[in-house]
Amino acid sequence: MNATQVFLRFVKEECRNNDGTFKTHKLGAWRRELRNNSISSIIICYRPIKRIRSSKNYVDDYISSRGFTLGGFMSHFVKNRYSNFRWAYGNESDLVDRLRKRWRTFLDEHIEGEVNRYWIKGRTFEFTWKN
Repeated sequence: MNATQVFLRFVKEECRNNDGTFKTHKLGAWRRELRNNSISSIIICYRPIKRIRSSKNYVDDYISSRGFTLGGFMSHFVKNRYSNFRWAYGNESDLVDRLRKRWRTFLDEHIEGEVNRYWIKGRTFEFTWKN
């Protein structure tokens, strides 16, 4: 799986209760964020449009064009624009840190691969799900 698939799997896991049902308020917040965040949507005239980037690998494109790591992606995504998360997660001042820790924990527990290696433009990484 690529970095975008890892990210979307994290979103899916983040929006589930322990019994497997969805947390609708978090699911709605993530959907709004994916529509409005400039990393995952197309912004035209300062207004987001409702479709995801034309590239299906928007996380891979963002990370490789800027030379980031997959492990550090969440802090860039949330700092970019995180107003939609306040309703779902509360108004805590440590919201960025909490989501970054959940992202790191998710990667450590479920993903095998070089999540802390810096990406160079054109380099691709493949990740696998831990059993």
